[in-house]
Amino acid sequence: MRSFCLMNHKKDLRVDGTYNVKIRFTYKREVKRLSTSLFAKPADLVKKNLKIKEGTPLKREVDRLVAHYQALYSAMQVDLKNYTLKEIMAGLEGELRKQEKIDFILFSREWISKATIKGAANYTTTLNAFVAFLGK
Repeated sequence: MRSFCLMNHKKDLRVDGTYNVKIRFTYKREVKRLSTSLFAKPADLVKKNLKIKEGTPLKREVDRLVAHYQALYSAMQVDLKNYTLKEIMAGLEGELRKQEKIDFILFSREWISKATIKGAANYTTTLNAFVAFLGK
């Protein structure tokens, strides 16, 4: 059994008056909390229980994020394999890392510095011309 849900605690109130939105993942009675880059303002929350109000832009963004985690979870086929919670979290974070943007120029310079092929100098010249073309 697994579940994703949102959570905010009064103790997590930041100095600027916002709360970091966290997603709680439960699997086989183990709990792991994932911090997000989203922050809830008091106007986004129901005062009684600190739940995010329905219909707010933040709620839509959080729902999209939860759906994304659920899709990643489903793709891992956890129900068919005997994963631990730690392995699931590592898999989810690995999938998110795959979606991170890569600095092509930095990657190219590192690759060229380690390259053992004969034409590495040609790659350096090409990369320098590309950088000059971009103006960076």
